[in-house]
Amino acid sequence: MADARFFQRAGPFKLSEIAESIGADLDDAARGNQIVTDVATLEDAEATDLSPFLDPRYYLAYKATAAGAVLTTRKLGEKILPLTVGLVFSETARLHYVSVARMFYPDGVVGVPCRVCANATVG
Repeated sequence: MADARFFQRAGPFKLSEIAESIGADLDDAARGNQIVTDVATLEDAEATDLSPFLDPRYYLAYKATAAGAVLTTRKLGEKILPLTVGLVFSETARLHYVSVARMFYPDGVVGVPCRVCANATVG
């Protein structure tokens, strides 16, 4: 998802680790060992990515996604047929997606060899 020239990605993480870290539930506990390597949009996701499905307007994108796991609310998740993806249920999925993204891209991590010039100013 993020440009590797600027961001250093952490992980990979097991789907169960992600769910546990945000207090979410898996639709199928057997998927707990599934490896997730990154976060991405439904449209851009690959088989080892986790994507958010937060609005029913994106149902067609959900249906066509290549994501291996999808974070959604139980209300949305129960209205859709699970595809071959692992569903992670959270009642605050939008907020929890931010937390998951921070697992992969923690605050304060700058990709090597990035540096800020000593005489740089912001603003």
